[in-house]
Amino acid sequence: MTVTRKVGNAVRRNRLKRQVREIFRRHSASLNPGWDIVVNVKPEAARMAYSEMERDLLSAIGRAMR
Repeated sequence: MTVTRKVGNAVRRNRLKRQVREIFRRHSASLNPGWDIVVNVKPEAARMAYSEMERDLLSAIGRAMR
């Protein structure tokens, strides 16, 4: 997982990393265990609500699994 400095200061970047890790933790049962997933958090994510980020991330993973 990468979060560039364009996203914000260290506090904001670490918060986003924690949120992404939590999304993966909550949905680990539905993910393919043989896959390596790379997440690049964009600056727009800093303005998203957790539920919106979760929906977008799961949607992207679902498209990749097809």
